[in-house]
Amino acid sequence: MLLAVLIYLVYSNCISITQAWVAQGRVGFHAAWWLVHVAMVLLLFVLFFRRLAVNRVFRAFARR
Repeated sequence: MLLAVLIYLVYSNCISITQAWVAQGRVGFHAAWWLVHVAMVLLLFVLFFRRLAVNRVFRAFARR
């Protein structure tokens, strides 16, 4: 549960940072939106992959 709260705090902070960048004109809206959300989806896949590493094939990839 602590990991979930930590991930949410990082995600929320990244959203706030990119929102400020868009407001300042440093980066476009679509680039900022994709950057944060794609990073979180990739993290989601990594965490699911590690969680589902129940058989030998998945464990071999999860240890790397």
